[in-house]
Amino acid sequence: MTRSSPVDRDPVAAPARGLPSSAAHAAVGLVRQLRVGLAAVLVSAVAGAQQEVDPADVLDGPLLREEHPAAARRLATPAAAPAVVATAPDADDAPVFGEDPLDAEVRVRMLTVSGGAVLRVSSRWADDHWEIETPGGWTALPAGSVSGARLEHRVVRERRERLAAIPRDAGPDAWLDLARWSLDVGLHEEALADLDRVLDRAPDHTEALRLLATPDLPIRLPVTGGDDAFGRAALVEYGGRAPRALQELVVRELGRTRDREGLRADLAARLRSPRSGERAFAALACRRLFPEGVNLEELLRRTLVDPYEEVRTSAALALRDTGEEGLTVPLVRALESGSSVLRTHAARGLGTMGFAAAVEPLALRLATLRAAGGGDGWRAPRSHIFVGRQVAFVQDFEPEVATSAVIANPNIGVAMEGATLDVGVQGIGGHGGGASNALVYSYTTETKALRHALATITGAEVRDTNTAWKEWWESHGRDWVARHHPVSAGGTTAGEG
Repeated sequence: MTRSSPVDRDPVAAPARGLPSSAAHAAVGLVRQLRVGLAAVLVSAVAGAQQEVDPADVLDGPLLREEHPAAARRLATPAAAPAVVATAPDADDAPVFGEDPLDAEVRVRMLTVSGGAVLRVSSRWADDHWEIETPGGWTALPAGSVSGARLEHRVVRERRERLAAIPRDAGPDAWLDLARWSLDVGLHEEALADLDRVLDRAPDHTEALRLLATPDLPIRLPVTGGDDAFGRAALVEYGGRAPRALQELVVRELGRTRDREGLRADLAARLRSPRSGERAFAALACRRLFPEGVNLEELLRRTLVDPYEEVRTSAALALRDTGEEGLTVPLVRALESGSSVLRTHAARGLGTMGFAAAVEPLALRLATLRAAGGGDGWRAPRSHIFVGRQVAFVQDFEPEVATSAVIANPNIGVAMEGATLDVGVQGIGGHGGGASNALVYSYTTETKALRHALATITGAEVRDTNTAWKEWWESHGRDWVARHHPVSAGGTTAGEG
């Protein structure tokens, strides 16, 4: 297999592989907005050490002013800008700028300002200080406030080398290390993309969430404030379109609201939003901010019948975090549904929830599932078809004698040749994806979901086949249930009573 290039694997160079073009542009656009806000924060903080700078002047760019006027007004609030102390470095440690002819050229550089913050911005060296390009023109940084400068393309090249060194089967920790390094050198967009990968693989990765919760994280949302219904709506809409790492930042911003009941009601309503992204984000916010559960009936409905896997997974995680094992009962009952799709969703939901009470129903369902009809007694329509032809011929004559006449009436026979075939429905073809070949793959998909759910809950190292899991259940399953869920082992399963 041909190994893809580091550029192809870079989550920022190719941020939306597999996504529709509209969704890809939206995801990239949300991340690009952060650079403008970050530059504004650092410019105002560093320049503020020398003179007063109005953040609104720095933010007066076409991206925020024309496309996101409300966000621009919020970002222009001085109270929202974190403090960055601009202190002059020691004389012995001060870098020497201006000797390299490239310093005077306008290039995109990573400027490290005193205090450790990094500016990723077009810049140039002028006399004894650095100047950076902002939407309002060139802004001079105080002399001595920059402690380091690297050309952007060299930093990006180093990142690609680190990226190429990550094995294809690497776990989330490898991407987390790359995200930390990217943050340290000022590649904030790339760091967010790395954290997206971590959270896609491990939605509750402790270290990734701790990194995003860092108070001095150099990333600020273009939409803030959730103390009123309008502000909460803006945050939820932004979260529904944002990548995973940004969603966690939006949840933290929502958590600052003082109207907890209003927030709870808003999230419950958003679980029924016509937009799948908002439904998934609402479920995420529910489990982060209200682990006891919000609108459990709707979360169960989303887990079972929502057409989008992202929403079903987020809803199942919200149910898991309630700690209520009894919430598995509706999903266990759905394992006996006449719909293979619903049964598959129920198995995946039980695996995501991870309660021990679901092991016995899942194992018994796998043991009794029949390949011929998907386990519900249904059979594909069958019939016969004849392909051939008929040929007429004269097979005999019937003579009749009359006065002075003899007549012979011919007897006509029919000869048949061909073949009779036994036929049955094997699949449904067509365009549109979701319903295509549903009959062919229903059994395979359902059994795979059952096996994956059992592996997730039990942690057993079993070969991924139906036979292997049936043997595991017969030899070890009941002992496992007795240790982890004595009630079920005592004769009452999660689907009874």
